[in-house]
Amino acid sequence: MIKVLNIQAPTFSVTDVMEAHCQEYKVSLGHVPEELAEDSKGLTKRAIALVELAADSWIVTGRQPLPIMMAAVYLAWQSLKPNAQRLKMSLEKFCKLAKVQKSKTAGTRITEMKGMLYKLGKEIPWYKEVLTPDNVVSLVGDILQHRFSLLRRALKSHELSLLEKCPAGQVNSSSAETSSSSEVSEHAGQTPAKSSVNAEKQKQAGVGDESLKSPSEESNPQTQELTQNWGKRVLFAPPCVVNAKRKRAERPPLHVTGDEEISDSEIESYIRTPQEARDFAMMQEKLFTSNNESS
Repeated sequence: MIKVLNIQAPTFSVTDVMEAHCQEYKVSLGHVPEELAEDSKGLTKRAIALVELAADSWIVTGRQPLPIMMAAVYLAWQSLKPNAQRLKMSLEKFCKLAKVQKSKTAGTRITEMKGMLYKLGKEIPWYKEVLTPDNVVSLVGDILQHRFSLLRRALKSHELSLLEKCPAGQVNSSSAETSSSSEVSEHAGQTPAKSSVNAEKQKQAGVGDESLKSPSEESNPQTQELTQNWGKRVLFAPPCVVNAKRKRAERPPLHVTGDEEISDSEIESYIRTPQEARDFAMMQEKLFTSNNESS
């Protein structure tokens, strides 16, 4: 179609977009104190790496680009010099410092990216302290340097933990889903076309597994919910799968013929009391009198 219509599809690079976006943040030495200052090139490089890692873990999928980029710049700025002053500074104060307008959903993207970094940071063998999503910012440099090996280790550890938790009847289906998600997440250069092919394979695999379910699994509502939302079983999944909308339960249609019985309590609710009847008669009389006077 592009060749026939002689259309040139626009191309853009994540690097170019992030470079232009990072230029808006006034955090160089001439604008902020030295302990808060950061070089634009180093900030851009770290932010680009965080966006690429977020894309590998499906955080970018279906999301607005501006909150993702703002979250990446904020975490990159904190992680380049993770001192107490930077780590305690909130996103709102950082935006005021950098003289940019805060995005409403950037805070949610920061939480998601910290959760992703926490899952990978747990696989760093030389880090012996207690790791939480709040203190994982200090390990961003190591995580980005070894991100591919950490992705493989995290996916493998998650698969083994699923095999330990799942019953014997669900081991095969869970391992198949986890392995398929591993193939999707650990390849950084995967195209959207390949992603759709893998999603179709997962869907076909899910259809095949449904025929092997036992009656007890089908009657269990928790099992049905987990089967429908496979994103909660894998380590990384698209947001639309993890936070899938629940389908509305269809209500049976009402068949009203007009011959239904009316209860005595409902009939009594329509009967006026003597006081209501007197008030209604007085109102009618006043309306009639006012109409005659106006005419």
